[in-house]
Amino acid sequence: MERFTVFEHGFDGVLYLSGKVDDRVMIVIQGLKGLELPAKYGKLFASKGISALAMSYYGGKGQKKDMRAIPLEQFQKACNVLKKRGYRRIGIYGNSKGGGMALIAASVVPDISLVIAASAFGHIMQGTGKPSEDVCKSMVSFRGQDFPY
Repeated sequence: MERFTVFEHGFDGVLYLSGKVDDRVMIVIQGLKGLELPAKYGKLFASKGISALAMSYYGGKGQKKDMRAIPLEQFQKACNVLKKRGYRRIGIYGNSKGGGMALIAASVVPDISLVIAASAFGHIMQGTGKPSEDVCKSMVSFRGQDFPY
């Protein structure tokens, strides 16, 4: 198991190793913030022979607190770290809002070659946040620009 932080690596996650030499890895995300649920799925993938990076994409230290202008660059940073560790076939699994985020991440990160999107949304949503914040924000951003929603 290896821990990654936003401040040091540009993303928040824990890598669970399968115990066998392989060039496959699965990034695991969920709709809820935090690593608790992605970690459970990451351990499950690893126990079945596929190393997995359980990743939180909002709500953690150094991350957006709400689903509002979430930077997709963090998925590319995760892929860069995984490639340095020898992984060449990178997939992403997400459930609920995480399923939609998996589809969006794969659309901008060419290193992601497989998507498993369970119960995903079919469109990019408006971001959430405090009433005092600009209501016209997308839930995701890329290269500093909001995605249309």
